[in-house]
Amino acid sequence: MILTKEHLLDLIDELPKNVEFDYVKPGKNKAKLLDVDRIVNRIEMARIVTDTNEETSSFLNDDNLQIIVDSVRENKPFSIDKIFNNGGNTRSVWESVIANTSEFYKCMVGRNKNLVWMPTKKKPIGSVLEISIAEIPNSYTDENLSVESIRKEFEFFLFNCVKSSRGANNIFGTLSDSAVKSYLSMLDQRENAPTKLFDYNPKKWNHIDNIYQIIDSKQAEKLFKDLLSDPDFIKRDNENNQGWRSGALNLFILFLRAKRLFTNNILRNNRTVVIDVNNQSYRPYITAIKSKPFLLLAGISGTGKSRIVRELARACWEEGSEEYKAQKPKNFAMIQVKPNWHDSSELIGYVSRVSGEPVYVAGDFLKFIAKAWENLDVPHFLCLDEMNLAPVEQYFAEYLSVIESRKNENGEIVTDAIIEKCVEQWYFDLTAKLTTNDEVRTRFMNEGIAIPQNLIVVGTVNMDETTFSFSRKVLDRAMTIEMNEVDLEGGLDKKYESIGKLGAAELIGNAVEGVDVYADNKGVCDRVIDYLKAINGELEGTPFKVAYRTRNEFLLYVVNNLPYNKDENGEDIAQEVVMARALDEITCMKILSRIEGDTEKIGDLLDRLKEVIKKQLNEISSGKEYSGTKDKEGTEYAVSLAKLKEMKNRLKSGYTSFWS
Repeated sequence: MILTKEHLLDLIDELPKNVEFDYVKPGKNKAKLLDVDRIVNRIEMARIVTDTNEETSSFLNDDNLQIIVDSVRENKPFSIDKIFNNGGNTRSVWESVIANTSEFYKCMVGRNKNLVWMPTKKKPIGSVLEISIAEIPNSYTDENLSVESIRKEFEFFLFNCVKSSRGANNIFGTLSDSAVKSYLSMLDQRENAPTKLFDYNPKKWNHIDNIYQIIDSKQAEKLFKDLLSDPDFIKRDNENNQGWRSGALNLFILFLRAKRLFTNNILRNNRTVVIDVNNQSYRPYITAIKSKPFLLLAGISGTGKSRIVRELARACWEEGSEEYKAQKPKNFAMIQVKPNWHDSSELIGYVSRVSGEPVYVAGDFLKFIAKAWENLDVPHFLCLDEMNLAPVEQYFAEYLSVIESRKNENGEIVTDAIIEKCVEQWYFDLTAKLTTNDEVRTRFMNEGIAIPQNLIVVGTVNMDETTFSFSRKVLDRAMTIEMNEVDLEGGLDKKYESIGKLGAAELIGNAVEGVDVYADNKGVCDRVIDYLKAINGELEGTPFKVAYRTRNEFLLYVVNNLPYNKDENGEDIAQEVVMARALDEITCMKILSRIEGDTEKIGDLLDRLKEVIKKQLNEISSGKEYSGTKDKEGTEYAVSLAKLKEMKNRLKSGYTSFWS
């Protein structure tokens, strides 16, 4: 059985309101349920200190509820403190209210209190009952196995990857058996006793059951930093000039770093994209996003531009799940652009000094950035509706700069900060408002607020007399797709788009520059470069000539399309045809979208481009049909050639551009 937010809310809503409940850990404090708001999924609770009757409210919001249900498994002990990476009065109130429902029990794992969800074993509501591990079917096996496997991997790392400088004649040699055992003994958990690592102050570290449960190197580094700032630990560690405790933890951090680097390299080089026949018609959107997570959807009003963004977000969830059926999945946000926007204050925010002390007022875009950081495994879509109602270069300047700072660091795409860290109080308060996730907040405090790799920005564009045109600065940074096709019979037989399941592998690219894909796809990339050279030959002497940024995005887009080698019927498509199709599409996105001007400026450029594109695509596809449509003369009719024909017709009025 899977726990849902609705079910958890039902369980909590069954509890009587304004009644004092026992804490999971007995003491002077009591918990009280004040209100359950089913509209916004928010629970109001209170902590009561019985000695003074002092009452302090706290709220369990929709996002935190989602974190809980994502972490809880049937018959599997869990810790609220670990789910939210810390303890405190607020967490204890949440834990106690949940423990008083009919399906949650208290469970001790070692010396640490946990809860366990047992929907098949109901208990009276309003009571905290304890159950032993032995009474829980299939309770802790998986956890023990995972901890033991990490421990064995670390032992292998010590024996085979770590060198010692204490060998004869100072020659580096492998660690001795006794050295490995000494390091392991510092970290191993002993039954009903603290680890040697923490034996100087076990109460301070009792939220850690086993060091091998920490598999994130940054979390281990934070722990190491905390320990090294503790005089008691340093004193104990330096006894007899040993340093075994700090040495063991430092080696464990090195092991986690190596494990992460190796895993990320494997994922980056062998990433498998599962191609669903259903999403073939959405392939240009999917591969454009993977190549550059900044997409412009252009076209006449009412063609479903904003809807497709919502449906792509919906496709990141399992069909039939709560988020899939939601009107607005939690990984989707829409912001309506206003004509009076001339800076980033509405989107990102601003420092207000109205009250005397500076306070940062966060914009919706900044709030959504924080939300994406809290769930990096799920692609998050931000839709800027009617993006060109205001000048994009002005209200979106910070993003346009930061998106170009993307780089791959050990398999993770990182950017410069869109808000730099600082030591001002307003920044400290801002990070607290943006997230309750301690790991995310620590990142913000240490590195500033940057763009997460799972954030996808999509702007919808209508070109008319009320809108602004795009500068080449914007167009060079975005992938542009036109949506002028209208199927009046579509969308009448089903509520949602048939995109198929999308995950991080399909939408989040690990490659940022051409160098990231060139070595593994040299033949394909060289042919793309030859194509661009031919195009640039016709663009020579014009402001439309392409450079390195466009070259990189051509390489990424073509390589990202290579796995899509099936047609709508599941039949194989030759790689040459896949390449030609991708080049045809990105020619529209990145080259034709930049061309505009009058008859004098354009001259015969459109005709020359048409000939060179047609020749190149036919050569690449070995003369095979790759487009599926033909003109009246039966000639291959690619989307780029169709757009050039449209632009040529528009030039008869004296001026032309890509935009309809």
